[in-house]
Amino acid sequence: MPRLDLLLKNCTLIDPANKVNGPRELGIAQDKIVAVEEKLDSREAKATIDLKGRTAIPGVIDPHVHIGDAGHRNMAKV
Repeated sequence: MPRLDLLLKNCTLIDPANKVNGPRELGIAQDKIVAVEEKLDSREAKATIDLKGRTAIPGVIDPHVHIGDAGHRNMAKV
């Protein structure tokens, strides 16, 4: 039985709190990151996503917003 719900493979992880900036794989179970290693066994995961060429920054939320963007009738007008 897999211990991970999801395995994120081959990403560049940026995690200043833990002084990590490099290639890592993330194991997720019950909506939480439970493993961060250079390599994790994909047989331990129910699903795997290959993030090659992408960056993971856990805990960072994309704060940008589109207000009054042309073509979006339901957006607020400033």
